[in-house]
Amino acid sequence: QRQEVPQSFKKQLCSRLKRLVAIEKLEKVQNRYKIRKDETFGMKTTSPKQKGTKLKQSQNAGHTTCDAVEEASMTAAYLIAEAENKSFVAAEAVKEAERVSKMAEDADSLLQLAKEIFET
Repeated sequence: QRQEVPQSFKKQLCSRLKRLVAIEKLEKVQNRYKIRKDETFGMKTTSPKQKGTKLKQSQNAGHTTCDAVEEASMTAAYLIAEAENKSFVAAEAVKEAERVSKMAEDADSLLQLAKEIFET
């Protein structure tokens, strides 16, 4: 079940990300956000909402409270930063795997050359 997102959600998310960068909990790298390494262990995070839970509502039905929107934007910012960090780590792992594969091919070529030299 999808929750409705307020129209100002993107603006609030951007301002929250900028604020987290300003207080140095996140760092902006190109067009991405990364969790600061020194903050990862002591950082208090809010867990994402479960599917069955409902957002807090104010007196007017259908309007989410400012706290719920702020919590959702904090959670979204954290999850975006975490996903981008995992994407970066995965890309680096692929580069490393390609480098090791190239080294194995080079070693195999040298082994074949050594066998040919030894046989002649």
